[in-house]
Amino acid sequence: MRKPSYIVVFKPVSDEQSEVLAAFCFECGAEGVSEDEDTLTASFPEHPENINEWDMVLSFCEENNIPITVRKQEWVNWNAEWEKNFQAIDIGKNIHVRAPFHNHSQKHFDIVIEPKMAFGTGHHATTAMVMKIMTEIDFSGKSVLDYGCGSGILSILAAKLNASSIIALDYDINSVENCIANFKLNSVVNGEVRHGDKAAIPDMNFDIILANINKNVILDSFSELSERLEKGAHLIISGILSEDIEKIISVANQFSLRLIKQNTENNWAVLLFSKNSV
Repeated sequence: MRKPSYIVVFKPVSDEQSEVLAAFCFECGAEGVSEDEDTLTASFPEHPENINEWDMVLSFCEENNIPITVRKQEWVNWNAEWEKNFQAIDIGKNIHVRAPFHNHSQKHFDIVIEPKMAFGTGHHATTAMVMKIMTEIDFSGKSVLDYGCGSGILSILAAKLNASSIIALDYDINSVENCIANFKLNSVVNGEVRHGDKAAIPDMNFDIILANINKNVILDSFSELSERLEKGAHLIISGILSEDIEKIISVANQFSLRLIKQNTENNWAVLLFSKNSV
């Protein structure tokens, strides 16, 4: 018999608060998240009070006066629910992200994602912002590290932008498996998927590093990421809130990283850095 899951309901929440809480819930191991008007509902395989990172959810809700309700529920196949409700999406002028059961798009970059629970379908503002800024950079012949690859969507776009080699890295084994499957769906032949955290970052330099994760992981990984950047190389960071921009820039400057561009959407931010040549 399948173990029951725990349903956590946040109500009322604004659209902005819902996005932040959804990201936090996935960091805490949520199996699924759904939004309905002023309500966010998340499913966990265990009681959230037993999850180490749950304190950040509690702190955010306390600061914003958001009530939390937890209830026990019999097991639900959240992957099946996610697949059933997955919608194709256009990002910018040239990118279309769809599932295998959607029709092929005439967009220049047609990306197929098997809709599992790995983060990265293009629907979240952070993923979309990174993809847009990627199209403004020359990837041709460049080596790429996708740090915290999730579904592999950013690596797939890098391949379509003619990167010469791609290493996709994630500590979550489900993401790794989903990324491998999505590489096959998109005929990515110059990409390698690896399982691990910052200790698994290859001992080699990259022309471009993509890091769409979260503030804490980014801050903890700055040294390793900076060391793996070629002089003049680019680092794209997202998964951070607008309020964290100054902190990220301050730390980046300590590692000779110069801010080139920043964009924000729905209180989320994407930052483009260049590694100083001197």
